[in-house]
Amino acid sequence: MSSFNDHIPVWLPAWRRFKDRAATFSISIGGSGVLVTILLIFFYLLYEVLPLFGSARVHSDESVSWESATVPAYLSVEEQGEVGLSIQSDGRGKFFSVADGATIEAVDLAPDVPAISAIGFESSADRLVALGHVDGSVRLLRHEYRLTYPEGKRLITPRIEWQYESAELHLGAGEIIDVVVRDGDESLLLAARFADGRFSITRFVKEEDFLSGEMTLEEETLRLPDGAMTPSKLFIGSAQRWLYLVSGAGAYEVYDLANTEPDGTLSLADSGTLFESTNRLTAAGLLLGGISLLTASDQGELVQHFMVREGGSNRLQKVRQFETGGAVITQLLPEHRRKGFLAVGEAGELQIYHTTAHRKLLSETILPKGKGGVAAITPRGDGFLYVGQDHVQRRWSIDNEHPDISWSALWSKVWYESYDEPSYTWQSSASNNDFEPKYSFSPLAFGTLKAAFYTMLIAAPMAICGAIYTAYFMAPALRRKVKPMIELMEALPTVILGFLAGLWLAPFVEDNLTGVFSVMLFFPFGILVFAFAWSQLPLRFRG
Repeated sequence: MSSFNDHIPVWLPAWRRFKDRAATFSISIGGSGVLVTILLIFFYLLYEVLPLFGSARVHSDESVSWESATVPAYLSVEEQGEVGLSIQSDGRGKFFSVADGATIEAVDLAPDVPAISAIGFESSADRLVALGHVDGSVRLLRHEYRLTYPEGKRLITPRIEWQYESAELHLGAGEIIDVVVRDGDESLLLAARFADGRFSITRFVKEEDFLSGEMTLEEETLRLPDGAMTPSKLFIGSAQRWLYLVSGAGAYEVYDLANTEPDGTLSLADSGTLFESTNRLTAAGLLLGGISLLTASDQGELVQHFMVREGGSNRLQKVRQFETGGAVITQLLPEHRRKGFLAVGEAGELQIYHTTAHRKLLSETILPKGKGGVAAITPRGDGFLYVGQDHVQRRWSIDNEHPDISWSALWSKVWYESYDEPSYTWQSSASNNDFEPKYSFSPLAFGTLKAAFYTMLIAAPMAICGAIYTAYFMAPALRRKVKPMIELMEALPTVILGFLAGLWLAPFVEDNLTGVFSVMLFFPFGILVFAFAWSQLPLRFRG
């Protein structure tokens, strides 16, 4: 009697073994490929993220001789980093090529007017320059650059545009030795210090004729109260709100420009010392936006302050101190579009910082020693220009793509500008260049955990009760239909479920919010009432 195996072809077991091995091999290859792909994705994300925490780098470009006999009093570079403007203390200026130092156009800023005795500017990001004269007058200019492409080649045409030429900007009699300016939509504010120690503050309120559109300036004189300090540096903050006076000994006084007495006397908002010890001031400047005051001392201190409100009054708060490695900073160069700055030391150090991230991104000794050089940073923050006492123009390229990311900025409390205290805040962008990005992950992580907690608080009891009902109480015929649907839902990505919830469920809940909350409150009680009523029914009805 023959068995069933006698009728199986000889080749069939070998074919099955082949299919089994092929399936095992292909499944193993597929699973390994998935694991390798996930691993590669991880390494790719790591490759993309690591540069965020990298330091800055500088690359030296070609140095050329400086044509002028003296170091400029003002130095600036335009947007593309190709054309610069230098102004000498005697009023002679020139537009020059950053690449080779060649003069593009020479300009005489004081041909038929009294000699220039002081040069000031509004901010690092603005091109408004104030020229103070020996007779107490002030003139304002703005350097502009026209960009064209003749025959497909970029051409930058620089020019000087004089501002408020029809108005007489006269701050008093005498020689101006220091001048600052802050222009706004409603008024122009000028402050000057004279050679004899006097101090002058004048606000020019802008009045525009309704019919002709002609603008006139109405002069308003402000003055400091008796006993005000004699500063070595003075600054006007953003929105023309605060006037900062800083002495060479590191003391400061802040005056409120928005609240004055009927006679124009300014009120003192705060006073004190900038440094922990009696150190001398070596450099000071306003950060981008005109809110934060940066100061450095002869003992290597470098600190950031800004005004905060506390108990109904305002005070100048020390926000953070930066590590300089003992370098004595002589120049501070705020970036034009970020809350970072460059610091130049008297021993030739170049240091790069970012305030919000509280990072020191670079510290290298690449400059000539001495205090006589003048530096400028390109508007995009990718270049640095230095003219030294040795009449050599040096330039460097800066690689500093992501200075605003640090572990402290991502996970710790940060004291942001115009905030009264440190906070966890996420606000990555705004509509202006002065904005301070806020990259705190803490609100995002806490919000995710909070949403997951409340979701599980509602979903877990419902899921457990639904599973119990499906397993023990549901009719088998219905269970056979429901169970595959539940298993199919497990395969759906949570992103798709979230998309459906946001597209359909969220509007429904919003339109029926009262009913949804009522169901959440009354549904448990309704179950108990129904169960009690069901238990009281006669057996024939329940059957």
